[in-house]
Amino acid sequence: SSSSSSSSSSSSSPSSSSSSSLSLLDSVADLAVEDDQSNDQQQQQQQQQQDQQLQPQQQQAGALERAVWYGSEAFGKIASIARTVAAAQQKQQQGEQEGGEEEGEEEDSASSSRSRIISDRSVPLPREQAIEMLRDDCQNGYFINGEANPYLYDADCEFADPFASFRGFDRFAENLRNLKPFIKESFVKLLDFQQEEGAPFTVRTRFMVRLSLGLPWSPQLAWVWGVTYQFSEETGRVMRHIESWEISPQRGIQQLFQPRNPAS
Repeated sequence: SSSSSSSSSSSSSPSSSSSSSLSLLDSVADLAVEDDQSNDQQQQQQQQQQDQQLQPQQQQAGALERAVWYGSEAFGKIASIARTVAAAQQKQQQGEQEGGEEEGEEEDSASSSRSRIISDRSVPLPREQAIEMLRDDCQNGYFINGEANPYLYDADCEFADPFASFRGFDRFAENLRNLKPFIKESFVKLLDFQQEEGAPFTVRTRFMVRLSLGLPWSPQLAWVWGVTYQFSEETGRVMRHIESWEISPQRGIQQLFQPRNPAS
């Protein structure tokens, strides 16, 4: 009887051990699923918080303000085409001069260089390099000089401000280039550059910006301007570029149409 009992105990041990192992594996799997769900929820919450921060300003921007924004974008494109045509006509009048050829070669070289940089977007960007690139762009006032580093952004990066949002770095870069000729005087100071770990990795910046525009009434724009950059975990590049103003959209538009004070 004792032998039978011992035999029964020994035969049940492997089954009990196997059951415990399976239970442990199930627990680990459940924890992994819960962790993934928690990360997804955290990312969604951060996305919602970011959208909520931008939403009040976009709600304040009425039909008139949005019309001004899109009108400015269209005006910039038309002005760019006009400058291109004028430059072509001037070159034709001057003939094929050596200086013009050298300038054309430099432009071709710069364009080729930009193309090579953009083609490297297939390679993930290391965090340290991305931060260095972004800091350089911010300190150089990329949104004033029109020289945002294309290698820093995903091709389909989302760009949002108090008026509108769209996707695509090329459109953003074109808007910057079109705006540049209208800026006659500028002052930009980087006030904050804060890094936030998490999913996604985020950098928050604030700038003091003052601009004088080359329009007949010489308007001056001045406000504290913030940009939040959210980075993709897959590419290491900026996937969202979110602008905010520390004045209302209406006040910003008023400055655009307000003649410059002769005393300033």
